[in-house]
Amino acid sequence: LLEKPLSGENQYLVKGRYEAPGAAVLYCFDEIRAQAKDNLAEPGFRPGEIPPWIKTQMVEFSLTSVMEDVLKYGVECDGMSILDDTGNGEDLIRWDEEPEKESKTYVLGAPYVFHAAFNATLPEAPVLGEAVTIEQLYKLDDAAAARAAKVLANKGKVPNLMS
Repeated sequence: LLEKPLSGENQYLVKGRYEAPGAAVLYCFDEIRAQAKDNLAEPGFRPGEIPPWIKTQMVEFSLTSVMEDVLKYGVECDGMSILDDTGNGEDLIRWDEEPEKESKTYVLGAPYVFHAAFNATLPEAPVLGEAVTIEQLYKLDDAAAARAAKVLANKGKVPNLMS
C-alpha cells in the first residue's frame, strides 16, 4: 500500500501486511537450532536438549529472520529501494510487531503475520521476471508444510526438543 508521496521525487511511504507460512518460521528455527546445538551446554539438561527459555530466544530470532527475509524479498521483487534514515532518528523499517514479546506466545508451525512501514523509491519501469513464492525462497516443499502442520497440531512442540 503506497501512502503519501514524500518530499523527494518518486519517494513514498510504503505500508504492508506480510504473511509467512509456518514452515518458513520452522525452517529458520531449524537453521538457528543447527547452528546453536554444538554451543549449548546447560547444566541439568542432556546434550541436544534445549531448555524452554533458550527455545523462546530461538523462536524470537526465527520470527525476526522471517520478518527481515520476507520484507527484503518483497522489496527486491517489486524493484523498490528502501531509503536511508531521514536523520530524525527513525528506523529504516518500522515494525508493528515485536518478536521478543511474540516469541512467548507464538506456536511453532503457525503462519506468522506482521506489518511494516518504510520509505522507498519505486522502480522507474515495471520489474519483469518470474514471480517467486516464499515457499521457493525458503525451498519449502509439501513435506516441510506437513511437518509445520504436525508441529502446530502438537502445540508447537518440536520432536527431540524440550518445550
